Amino acid sequence: MIDLSIYINTVIVVICGCIGLGIKHISWLESLANEYIPVVLLVIGTLLAVGDAVMNKQTITLNVLASGMVSGLISTGAHQLIQQSADKLAQNKLSDK
Repeated sequence: MIDLSIYINTVIVVICGCIGLGIKHISWLESLANEYIPVVLLVIGTLLAVGDAVMNKQTITLNVLASGMVSGLISTGAHQLIQQSADKLAQNKLSDK
């Protein structure tokens, strides 16, 4: 089994999460369908990882690219996990009343 945790860059996850929320909630970006947000965040995560490697004078390797891709997609998964948990919690509170 592959351990993806070595590819997670928390700074990129947070930045991509904020960008994803911005895309979702800024009115003039509504034309960008929800199905494209993960792809956009994958690309942005990759660009951020490459930029980080360049600024730190590191070689751009497949590990750098994978780190950006995984981190960008993790931000989408984290958002979905939080949103679905909140929705389920709200639904349970409504059914308890």
